[in-house]
Order: sequence, then structure tokens, then C-alpha cells
Amino acid sequence: MEEQKIILADGSRLLRGMLKRAIRKAQGVYIVDELETLDDIDEAINNSDPDWIILSLPHLSKTTQQIEHIITDHPDLRVIAVTYDGSQVQMKWMEKHEKFLNDLSLTELISILQGKEEELNAAIYQQE
Repeated sequence: MEEQKIILADGSRLLRGMLKRAIRKAQGVYIVDELETLDDIDEAINNSDPDWIILSLPHLSKTTQQIEHIITDHPDLRVIAVTYDGSQVQMKWMEKHEKFLNDLSLTELISILQGKEEELNAAIYQQE
């Protein structure tokens, strides 16, 4: 399994802390940068060449515009936006792929980051 590099961005400190602890325990994924806002996201992407960006999903319309900008400028990236309480997750990347997941567990999120999406298809399709 190829290692997956992650940028944590624009989330609450509590959410970033929870995600950092979970990611540090997971095999094959690691955090290459952490940002409090998306102001420097392009520089962070260029400096660390991540596979994933995880950001907060406080306001869907604002975040959707930010996600579109990131994906357009960096088409190889995959973006996961998570609500502060973790009850909703939006995944999006350039291959015209977008999913909204409700009540995704932290274990399922880590599996997605590790590239084990095939293992989660059944769970994802049950939610749709």
C-alpha cells in the first residue's frame, strides 16, 4: 500500500486534534501539513504534494466553492470535508466523483484515507 499524505485544513482545533490522533495511529497515512485557514492552501499543496486534504464543512456553499477551487487548481488531489460533529462527510475529486456520507465512523474515514475504498463500498451504498 502506498503511503497517503494528508493536509489538515480549516477545521476546529478540536476536530483537527481528533483527526491527528487517529491518523497517527493508522498505517500508511501521515499528516504533512496543518493549516488553521485555507489562505495558504496553494502554498501548502505545492510544498508537500499531498494526496488528500481534510477540511471542515461549516457552511456547505462556502466550502463547496473552496473545494472546487482546490480541485480545479490541483486535479490529482482528493478532498474530504467533515462537519464539526463528524455527522456528515463530503468527498470529492476531479474524476467527477462526489459522495456525501452521513454518520461515517472515524475507522471508516481512516480506511478511505488508506485507499481501502473497495472495502467501504457496501457501507457507502447502504447510506445512499
